[in-house]
Amino acid sequence: MKCPKCGESNNEKAKYCSKCGASIQENKVSIKDVFLEYLFITFNTILKPATTLKDKISKFATFKCSFIFASFVSLIATLINLITAMFTSIVVKSYNWNLNDYETTWVWSNLKNVQYLEIILKSFLIYLGVIFVITVIYYLASLVAKKEVSFPKLLGISTLSLIPLLICSLVISPLIALVWEELGVLIVLAGFICTLVLLYENMNNEIALKGNIKYYFNFACLFILLIIIYFVFNKIFVQNGIEEILDIFN
Repeated sequence: MKCPKCGESNNEKAKYCSKCGASIQENKVSIKDVFLEYLFITFNTILKPATTLKDKISKFATFKCSFIFASFVSLIATLINLITAMFTSIVVKSYNWNLNDYETTWVWSNLKNVQYLEIILKSFLIYLGVIFVITVIYYLASLVAKKEVSFPKLLGISTLSLIPLLICSLVISPLIALVWEELGVLIVLAGFICTLVLLYENMNNEIALKGNIKYYFNFACLFILLIIIYFVFNKIFVQNGIEEILDIFN
């Protein structure tokens, strides 16, 4: 373990630096603390989207912190996908000719047919991949615009900005769609717009473009993202989140 004050290498169990005597144990952070902090940031993004990034941007100064946060958000979204897949597998809707109506039964044995590993790996890589694609697009565009930016900070911005869309498309919309399908679609659209607004505001503040170049820059990046997000979310999030659940209750 390196001393944060003088850079001297010390034993992992050492409490004080052997060279300068500075405390080095205070810099250790438990996994539980990191989990709770990122969970707080995630919920705070929903409640205070305009100020959360400004208050927490220092947390994403390194690639390690940004990558952990992106992985954390991707993992939460993956767990939601897994729960949805489990729910749709155990709830079976069949037509009862005696009652002349559909009836719903819970077949718990169907849980063994769920492809858990495939769902977890596929979903996690897709969510994390989307976050990195957004980051790379803005990072490359900033290089073209001859602006020096921090890739870790752009990664943190991309992750935070994507949270409203994930919440709306994976949680709120499927639940609302059970009662009113059209409103469920509008919820996804609202989350999509919120994500675009957050991307525009936060990326522009970080890259600090001015004049006409700011609008051309954001238009080009958002246009590319619109194409990518449309195909990815329309195929994976909207269809899996809404249509599979609706098939059970229709």
